[in-house]
Amino acid sequence: GDWVEDRSMYTLTHRPADTSCVALTCGQADTVVEGTVLAYFDNVPSDCHCKQVCLYHFDEGCRSWRYWREGDWNYDLTTNTHDHTRCYLLTDTYDPARARPAQNWTSGHVDTIL
Repeated sequence: GDWVEDRSMYTLTHRPADTSCVALTCGQADTVVEGTVLAYFDNVPSDCHCKQVCLYHFDEGCRSWRYWREGDWNYDLTTNTHDHTRCYLLTDTYDPARARPAQNWTSGHVDTIL
């Protein structure tokens, strides 16, 4: 059958009962997967947002995604930084065998669609 994304790629950190925050990550960090690009979007705020954009474009053929984030100081001597981000929507099904290590990248699958 079709490959289903390994749930171990998602991280849930238990918090004390008095807090409502749940840490959630999407995809496989520090990994890039190549594939046919359906579309790309700049300034997507996070890897989970990138996954959601792929879900929005599922009917157009999005089956996996990769997200790039890099920060810099733009020669500012203060501690201020800004990020550059890009979300790539891919038409290929995510295959971990095609993934390779890459700093600043996260790649993943759309997961189960009902």
